[in-house]
Amino acid sequence: MVLRLATFAFFLTVQVSFAEVIVQIDYSYDSSGFFTNSAARHALETGIAHIASRLNDDLTAITPGPTPFGFSNHYNVAFTNPSTGTAVNIQDFAVPDKTLIVYVGARDLPGETLGIGGAGGWSLSGLPDFVESARLRGQGETQGAVAIDFAPWGGAITFDSLADWSFDTSLADPGSGFNSFISVVEHEFGHLLGYGGADSWKNKIDNVNGNLFFHGSASVAEFGGLVPLFNQSHWGDGIMSNVNGIVQEAVLDPTLTVGKRKEFSALDFAGLSDIGWEVLAVPEPSSIVLLIVPIAFSAFMARKSVINSRA
Repeated sequence: MVLRLATFAFFLTVQVSFAEVIVQIDYSYDSSGFFTNSAARHALETGIAHIASRLNDDLTAITPGPTPFGFSNHYNVAFTNPSTGTAVNIQDFAVPDKTLIVYVGARDLPGETLGIGGAGGWSLSGLPDFVESARLRGQGETQGAVAIDFAPWGGAITFDSLADWSFDTSLADPGSGFNSFISVVEHEFGHLLGYGGADSWKNKIDNVNGNLFFHGSASVAEFGGLVPLFNQSHWGDGIMSNVNGIVQEAVLDPTLTVGKRKEFSALDFAGLSDIGWEVLAVPEPSSIVLLIVPIAFSAFMARKSVINSRA
């Protein structure tokens, strides 16, 4: 039985003692009630916290509103409703200092697709200082052929509501026939952070005789050469990396084997560094603190990327 709630929202703030990035997970579009399952929420929050705890970017606030000159600064965002697939547009959208906002939900996804995720779209207008601040969020250039960084407001992630999920957050493989939910969480959050969508990612892709390779310096150093790509959004299918010295398949390849668990790997973090994120060394587990603050909430992504199951 699926529980349906008229209003259902939590904001999760992932705070790390020495990292800068705060993530707010917004469940207000979870109209199917997928995340009324506490195990699903815990796996989502744990997966995002694992990556966010390594990001040290000081993202400046986006604060639209009236100016002293009689007109207003505007920042409008667009993303896909994760539970319905329809477009959501919000005008004069404000984002707190150091913060990414992530909308999540679930619906029946086509075929073997387990998740869809990406950064949200935006448009803005106003005084030059506001436009530059909102566009860059205190980071390096984020757009076009000269982009070296990425500074989204956040985005949206959708999960397949009918998949056979395991919500186990350990590093153990799930039971036979089950898909590791936390592995998909980490994959889709990687896309929201720029894999496949950021210009700073696209600018480091080479086409060599019809084959795509990624030449970001951190990724090349970690992999030992140009990294083969499956498409413009994923490492090559089956690309291997390591987690604390243990060899495993990279999270940002395009597939997840049924019954297998993947953890965000050294190569996956290197890719974030090449996108422009300031990636910290591996933190001690005790340094990660999750603060969950429930609040009532009445009820176009820039690029979507998917992860598929593999038998």
